[in-house]
Amino acid sequence: MTNAFRENAARVYTLAYLLLTTVMLILTYLPLTILSVILAALNAWGLYRKPRLGVLLSLDIATFLISPLFLEPALGIFSVLPALPVLISIEKSLRDLASNAPPPAFARGRKLTSTSKFILAISALSLFTSAVLAKPSATVSGGVLFFFTLVLILRAHYGIPKNPVSFERTWRRILVRNTERVPLKLKSESTISMRACLVAANGWSSISSTDFGMSPHDDYGIEFAITPMLAAPSNAPINASFVDQWGLTSMGQEMEPVDLHVIPRAKYAEWLARKYLAQTSPGYSLSMATPPIRAQKPSRRGIEYFGSRLYQPGDRAKEIDWRHTFRLQELVVREFSSSQTEPAVILADLTASRAEEADGLAYDLITSALTMAKEGVPTAIATYNRKGATAPARLGNPRDALKRALQLSKGISIVPATERVLQKTELLKVKRETGRLKPSAQREASMLGAMLKIEYRATQNFAAESLAGQAMKHIADGVPSPAVIISVSAARDDPDLSVGLASMVERGYKIVPPEEIRRGKPNSN
Repeated sequence: MTNAFRENAARVYTLAYLLLTTVMLILTYLPLTILSVILAALNAWGLYRKPRLGVLLSLDIATFLISPLFLEPALGIFSVLPALPVLISIEKSLRDLASNAPPPAFARGRKLTSTSKFILAISALSLFTSAVLAKPSATVSGGVLFFFTLVLILRAHYGIPKNPVSFERTWRRILVRNTERVPLKLKSESTISMRACLVAANGWSSISSTDFGMSPHDDYGIEFAITPMLAAPSNAPINASFVDQWGLTSMGQEMEPVDLHVIPRAKYAEWLARKYLAQTSPGYSLSMATPPIRAQKPSRRGIEYFGSRLYQPGDRAKEIDWRHTFRLQELVVREFSSSQTEPAVILADLTASRAEEADGLAYDLITSALTMAKEGVPTAIATYNRKGATAPARLGNPRDALKRALQLSKGISIVPATERVLQKTELLKVKRETGRLKPSAQREASMLGAMLKIEYRATQNFAAESLAGQAMKHIADGVPSPAVIISVSAARDDPDLSVGLASMVERGYKIVPPEEIRRGKPNSN
C-alpha cells in the first residue's frame, strides 16, 4: 500500500467515521450533534478543497482530540480507538507543512520548532481540560497525541546526528573582488529524510541552492560562489539548518568548507609589474613571460623601433633581431610602433576613504601603467591628493612610468569621506538645457537660460580651481591633445573630476577608465 493511498484512505475513513457518529448522536445524544456536524463538514471541506497546510494540521488535531467525545457514552475510554487512523492524517500534514514552511532562523545545536511546541501545548491543554471536566476519553486522546508527538521527536533526535552532513574541506587562493566558484558535495549522515536550509554567513559569498530536501545517506552537490573583500577572514562559513521530515526539530551546523588565502589586488599588480621589469630591459621585451593583462597581439607594424621579443609563429623573417638572437641563443624578433600612436596620461587621485578603495586604486594605477608599457605607448603620470596636485612628468619611456607608478602606489593616503550636502551638478545636462532655452523669445525662459549659463560657468571655474582641475591643467600644459587620459580615482562620483574630464574632452582628449585599458581598448571615448 503506497503512502498516498494510505493517507487518502485515512481522510476518507475520518469523514465516514464522523458521519457515522453524527447519525448515532442524533439518535442518542442530540446536544453533541451540532459539533459533530460542524467537524464532519470541515473534514469534507479539507478533503476536497485542500486548505492551507497549517489550517489542515489544526483541523486534524482538533478532529483527533474532539471526536472521541462523541462515542464516550458507548465506549468509554476506548472511544479513542476509532480515531487512531486520524494520526496518519496528522503525520501527513506535518510532513507537508515541514517541506513548505519558511526556513528556520539559524541557531547552533538542536532546537524544538514552533510546530512541535504548538502540538505539545495543545496536548497538555487537552489533558488539563479533560481532567477538570472529568472527560476520560479526552484525557486518553490528549495523552495519545502527546505520546505520538514525543515518539516523532525522539525519532528525529536519534535519526539526525549532531553534524547532519559531511563534506570535504578545500583550499582556494583568491584575488580580492574576484569571484571563485567552488563545487561542494554534501553527504547526508541522517537516517531519516530532512530539509536543508543553507545561508552564507557573510555578504560576499552565495550558494546556488539554499533550500532542498535530502534523503538518508544521500549526496547533494551545490556551488559556493566567493567574492572576498580585502579584510575577508580565512574561511567562508555557511550556516546550515536541518529540519526533520515532520518539522518538529531543527539542528544547526556551522560549516567551513573553504579555507581562503585572499590576495590584495595591489600586491598582485605589483608582482606583475616587478616581474615585467625584471624580464625586460630598454629595447628588449619578453612579454610572453609575464601573465598578460590582455591577449598577446601579433607583431607590431609601424616605422618606429619599439623593442624585441621572442619569436612567435607567424612573424616575418625580415623582422628577426639577429644580434639578440645570437646573444640569447633564442629566436628574437623586432617590434615597431606606429608614429600615429596617441600618448597616454594616467591621472590618479592618491586618496581613498578606506583600505578597500586604496587597494583598488593601487591596482588600477599599476595595471594601467603596465598595460601602457606592454603596448609601448609614451606615458606620463599626473597625480593629486588632498594636499595638492603634482606636475606630470614629460612623456617618456612607459617603463619609467611603470616604475613611478609602483612608487606612487605606496603613497596612497586614506582620508575619511566627507558627507555630501548638495547634489552634484551635471554639467552636460546644464549645458543642454541652456542650449534649449537660448532661442526662446519669452522673458522667463531667457532669464532661466542666463541663470543656467551662470551656473555652467561657475561650475567650470570651481572645478578648474579644484585639486583635480589643477592636475588637468598640468596635463594640458605638458601633453597637448590628442592624447588619452586614463582616469584612476576611488571617488568615481567626484563632481570636480567629472566636470574637469568633460572639459578635457572638449579640448580633444579621450577619457578612458582603467578597466577599458585592461580589456585592450585604449582609444575608447
